[in-house]
Amino acid sequence: VDARVVGTYHPLTLAPVPAYDSHCSPAPSLVGSAVCVCDDLSLSGSLRTHARNGQPADVGVGGNVDLASGTRIDGSLRASGEVSSAGSLAVRHHLWAANGVSAAGELEVGGDLASGRDVSGAGDLDVGGSLRVAGEDDWAGSKDVNGVAAYTEPAIAPCGCDGPALYDVVKAVAIAKDKNDNSDVVHIAKDGMIMVGSSQLTLDSGRYYVRGISSIGDLRLRIRGEVQLYVDGDLESVGENRIAIDKGGSLDLFVSGSVSSAGDIELGDPNRPEAFRLYVGGAGSHISLAGSHAFYGVVYAPTSTVSIAGDTEVHGAIFARSLDKAGSLEVWGSKVTSYGERCEAKPVVNAPATTAEPDAPAPSSPEKPSEPSSPPSSDPSEPDPCPEPADGGAPDSSSN
Repeated sequence: VDARVVGTYHPLTLAPVPAYDSHCSPAPSLVGSAVCVCDDLSLSGSLRTHARNGQPADVGVGGNVDLASGTRIDGSLRASGEVSSAGSLAVRHHLWAANGVSAAGELEVGGDLASGRDVSGAGDLDVGGSLRVAGEDDWAGSKDVNGVAAYTEPAIAPCGCDGPALYDVVKAVAIAKDKNDNSDVVHIAKDGMIMVGSSQLTLDSGRYYVRGISSIGDLRLRIRGEVQLYVDGDLESVGENRIAIDKGGSLDLFVSGSVSSAGDIELGDPNRPEAFRLYVGGAGSHISLAGSHAFYGVVYAPTSTVSIAGDTEVHGAIFARSLDKAGSLEVWGSKVTSYGERCEAKPVVNAPATTAEPDAPAPSSPEKPSEPSSPPSSDPSEPDPCPEPADGGAPDSSSN
């Protein structure tokens, strides 16, 4: 296997979710892929993901995947359904499809190609790792395969869309109503109301709860540290050059209701799009990501549809119930890989997995834990135990 290929085809195992009432961002425990879609993913155009800072730009799908020619995944592609493509499909690392793989044209996989059912197609098949097929190998065309090995069914889904893996944004906002740092800010009342006449709100590191705003509107937010902002209710818009994050700062924005649109966040460091994290709890929301040229940020909206307007590029990550995009989509993957200085009890994160031997079965035992600030692992084994959560703690998440 090419030395550039990392991990295995099994879905990512992330760190346990920190307590809801802590100063720890849940992002490293929730978002491990550049794109995660809980339902089917079907695009009329191509999908291209690009790795940033040495992080694979993986794609995870809870249903079927139907892609057009020209799709390039700079990481792994994992699906609980079937993966089908018309034309060329190139996956830099691994491809796993629980319900089979079908392709018409060129299919290139740098690592393992694993299918829980048949593999069929006509054209050129190039597998740099092992071909692992539980059903029939019906490929009609040229094949260049490094080896053949047994298929093992992954224990977890590509994305944590249901059950204990699902983060309860509404619960997080409700807990923040009583456990917050509002007393540190002059312009936020104890009950979460923003003082009338406030045009700019500067927030240093802390947890803040606000309510009674349907839109940030004329209010300008300046983020100067590690900030968690909990909004009780709906937001019509997020961004529009009304949020500025200073260099070194970060914003976790939790919205218990729905969000109509998000875009144009001012980042102190444009090379850190993951500094802005938006969590949406409103079931059935339809969020439009738009910007003058690109959207910068991480969106966690497991009960919402995310639509991407026109030629808008995404720099960061998307986790959504469904994805609405006409034409092609390009994503420059960037995710949160460490916990901030104010995080009280950093969840233990496994060390990065090394490349598995082509003919070896998926690892079944955990690696030794690394320092807490290490990035989430691609190892399919279970994570080491997390310290006992404080009151209001979240259940552990074992997938993304």
